[in-house]
Amino acid sequence: MDVRVLRRATGVVDVVEVEEYLRHVVPAEVYAGSWHMAMLEAQAIAARTYTLHSILHPRHADQGGDLCDGPHCQAMGAATHPRTDAAVAATRDMLWTTGDGAYVSRCGRPDCPLCRGANGHNGQTWTGRMCQWGGEYICTTAVAAKQEPSATWVLARYYCGGALVSRTVLDGVQDERGKTAQGDPATATPPAWALRHATPTLVCIHHSVTTSDHAAIDAIARYHTALPPAGKGEPGAAYHYAVDATGGIYQINDDMLLSWHGHDGNVGIGVCLLGDFTNAPPPEPQLAAAAWLVARLKQRWGITMVIGHREAGRAYTECPGNTWPQWRDRVAGGGT
Repeated sequence: MDVRVLRRATGVVDVVEVEEYLRHVVPAEVYAGSWHMAMLEAQAIAARTYTLHSILHPRHADQGGDLCDGPHCQAMGAATHPRTDAAVAATRDMLWTTGDGAYVSRCGRPDCPLCRGANGHNGQTWTGRMCQWGGEYICTTAVAAKQEPSATWVLARYYCGGALVSRTVLDGVQDERGKTAQGDPATATPPAWALRHATPTLVCIHHSVTTSDHAAIDAIARYHTALPPAGKGEPGAAYHYAVDATGGIYQINDDMLLSWHGHDGNVGIGVCLLGDFTNAPPPEPQLAAAAWLVARLKQRWGITMVIGHREAGRAYTECPGNTWPQWRDRVAGGGT
């Protein structure tokens, strides 16, 4: 995919491949040599998301450009840097699913760990935008507390309710200029990784067999999108929701996206409890949050069926773990 970049100094429009474009954008927007790699990866994902948003909704259409090379859109320099090159490569094709990925040096939000209601741009408070200095502050304070920050950790702080997803998921729904690219509404069954033609009919429960904290979402997204044998080679992270051990709920895909998460259970919404429940059930905060989420999905879509992945047709798996019968009713809320 290419992006049309308007050069402010000359008025010339250059056509640049998106990943190559990001190699010049990310180091122009952050301190490439000193900031934490998690923040550099978060910046790469946010910049890529903003780029795709600008391709779909050009900011300089009257001059033939999708965006410009200055702070009005995204700064773009001539130089690259090895660390930001690594961040762009490590997050290739990854987007954040909510908002347009816009960001500012200071957001001014009272709940930003850095700004705390001050230092916004010209006194403005920017909601729905990642604070670059705030993101770096999150990373450095995490390291000081002997925690390992991730790009997801930073992005979730500023773009609430979203998660990482592969850009190819969006390509399956609309092309670069917003036109329908696949999925004929007249057909009975849409292709996977397109919008459903009918509302979801069930909820399918999974376990991730990973760590049980929110950082596992990064690992899931990378594994699902990596080509075999390193991964599954899917267009994006397959689940619609993830629930961590503390009860945190993360939306990964729109409910109406038909994804490959559960064999014949694909007709439903995939909810993944982070962790391995082969030998022990999920902790109570996680069960309570999953039950709350499932109840609302049932109410929203008129769903009556809740199954474990192992109960789906053509599913040869023990997912969501051998303990599933012990906590099935707790999560399903009496569903069958």
